[in-house]
Amino acid sequence: ATGAWFRTATGTALERAENFLKAIHAKNPLWRFQRVSDLDECFYECVAVRYAAALHERIHNEPGGIVGVGQGSTQLSLCMNDHDKDGMLAPFGLPLGNLEGRRTIDQEGRTFGEGLNEWEKKCKRRLGRWVRDIGLESKKGKQKATIVKDRPVVCISGCWYAAKGALALKESPSRRMVVGDVVRELTAARDTILEEIGSLPADDSDAHKDRVMNLSSFTLVSQVLDLLLPADAGIVF
Repeated sequence: ATGAWFRTATGTALERAENFLKAIHAKNPLWRFQRVSDLDECFYECVAVRYAAALHERIHNEPGGIVGVGQGSTQLSLCMNDHDKDGMLAPFGLPLGNLEGRRTIDQEGRTFGEGLNEWEKKCKRRLGRWVRDIGLESKKGKQKATIVKDRPVVCISGCWYAAKGALALKESPSRRMVVGDVVRELTAARDTILEEIGSLPADDSDAHKDRVMNLSSFTLVSQVLDLLLPADAGIVF
């Protein structure tokens, strides 16, 4: 099953992706590849995380939710009914990922700082609309959904790499942390990079590739956590 990077590819990018998959298939003829929807991807992530979480003593009870940020999309599975004893997780997907963030920072401002400002605005606008569309927040800005208490939200994929870079995590699952603290750490790490390269002319060269990716990732993950989850919610990476 392939993710948003393949679902949204067109032209040369799609041809390159298909050639890549064909080369893998030639070496592994029993493998099968399928273009899946964003909700299918979210569902498969959810199943895998719930299985893995059950094996770890820190998360062995049902996760209260799963958040994944990737190159092309953001997935969210949440158990939003505080009285739901079965731990049912509802899947949601948004085509917003770090590949778009890197391109925005590189190309939509004269400096990296200006590009980052554009990326922040995109994240706030689209995530804000998304939380209203999926029912986490009313159009008047009041939270409508209740996330199950005492069940940790498991953050995977790009969330893990962002936390690893900003919080120096060394193992997964990590210790249980609080959303508000993690958002502050991610924001501080982003600001440190911004001080280093924010005033430099923006470009897409390899010289600042890793730091631009971290700017994108720290920004997106911090906003996803801040907008989707209560500040006092427990999370693990």
